[in-house]
Amino acid sequence: MAFETELSNIIHRTDDISAAVSAELVETVVVLPTIYTEDTTGGTNVKKFRKDGSLVAEAVAESAAYTFSANSELTQTSSTATATKIAVASKLTVEAEEWSETDISRLALKQGQAIARELDDQILALFSGFSTSVTATTILTVDDVLDSVFNVHNGLAGGARQLVTMLEFKGANELKKEVMSSGASVFSQPGMTSLLGSAFVASNGIIGEIPGTLCFSTVGHPTGSGDDIALTYNPDNAMAGLVSPGVRTQVAWKGSEGGYWEVYSWIFADFVEWNDEGGIGLRSDT
Repeated sequence: MAFETELSNIIHRTDDISAAVSAELVETVVVLPTIYTEDTTGGTNVKKFRKDGSLVAEAVAESAAYTFSANSELTQTSSTATATKIAVASKLTVEAEEWSETDISRLALKQGQAIARELDDQILALFSGFSTSVTATTILTVDDVLDSVFNVHNGLAGGARQLVTMLEFKGANELKKEVMSSGASVFSQPGMTSLLGSAFVASNGIIGEIPGTLCFSTVGHPTGSGDDIALTYNPDNAMAGLVSPGVRTQVAWKGSEGGYWEVYSWIFADFVEWNDEGGIGLRSDT
């Protein structure tokens, strides 16, 4: 064959672009809204999160003098947070700005999302520091979660607050499978557990409730001795965060360096364990 009119001889579009864009496959920000935070408006990047002390009354015999001791001394302790910079920078060339859908505002949005994910990761890293844990025999069970709820309250750190259990996806899956396969009539009663909702996990990370705690699921948990380390905690007192009021972004033109915009976003933050009794680790097979 010869003299065919071939595609390669015709000027044509070589690439088409889909109408839909897949979202980036990264974790949703889940943990940060579930802990206590304060901002950095005090004129320093250091803040002491105070822990109040208590007094102990004791029986005193008739006509006996009161003996002063540590029981009568009121003291406070604290956990100190020191906010440090968390930042991300990107370059946007004039060509990309001219002939693509990416612009400075889109880069700034993506940078803010990246910073928020890093804040979540820093809080998750605290989970391994709590001194008391419930260790599953192998995989995580509802009993393990209930034991962790009990331990928070037994340490007098629960109060009347609904606790939070921040699970990894494997632990969440094991709980759902247990409830699904269990023949216990309690799981068929409305309100006893909502772990078998229509979605595996909601957009805000919630997977359902177990009596006494609202369960979330995300990724990035610490590990130790072959176990994932989740945490059941009182959101009011287990951990505390010092976070500047918002992400700031600066844009600089770099013409002589190749013709691009430098987009730089940052925030100042730190997170600390506030009350050890307020958080109970949940260890289960990875």
